[in-house]
Amino acid sequence: MTTLQARPRPAQHPRSARRPANISANVSADISAEAQVRRYQAQLHEINATVAGLASAAELLSVLPPGKRGRFEAMMLSELRRLQRVVVGAPETTWGVVTVDDVVAPLVAAHIARGSRVGWQGSGLHALGCADVVSEAVNVLLDNAARHGAGDDIRVEAHRYAARVEVRVTDGGAGIPADLRPEVFGWGRQRTGSAGQGIGLAVARGRLREWNADLRLEDAVRTTFVIDLPAPGDAR
Repeated sequence: MTTLQARPRPAQHPRSARRPANISANVSADISAEAQVRRYQAQLHEINATVAGLASAAELLSVLPPGKRGRFEAMMLSELRRLQRVVVGAPETTWGVVTVDDVVAPLVAAHIARGSRVGWQGSGLHALGCADVVSEAVNVLLDNAARHGAGDDIRVEAHRYAARVEVRVTDGGAGIPADLRPEVFGWGRQRTGSAGQGIGLAVARGRLREWNADLRLEDAVRTTFVIDLPAPGDAR
């Protein structure tokens, strides 16, 4: 009778022997927790920026003559509705035609109310995407231009090039430091001495890319960011 002997098991690597069996689950949980924290940070970032604009507009309304209150009242109503969607965690998620002027004009009015001088003329253009996502991106760029650039020299322009619509935000500040340019869209990346969190650009670009759009740095000397959107007639 032949006796079968158990084949010896290969020796485990010392580190493998000490590794918890549920390490994959732990890593996944850590990644999920980090994503949740970032989601909350992004939500709070947008709430703070929107509330600041609304507070400034409310103060301005108290001293404006009745004939000049119209656009600020319209801006406040538009931003309050968007703020409500952000707070409850239910942003607009409808893909459709976005009227660029309807997105940009209330935000320009909000930043003018906060003391910035912003140049903007209606473009009459339409793009495809999600209005709330585009609004958030424009708001981030205007907020950064006021915070880091020259608050009295901000320009917003919109143009159509073939099947794309570009919304360009430029400021007349000192530009972006050379060491920050390669990672300007990195999470938590900010210039020395900045009071911000360094997450606005990362959040804005990430959300735009989910909607077949993008955000890029076009000029780091005279700081210019471009929101690139599909135009009507372009496939999603």
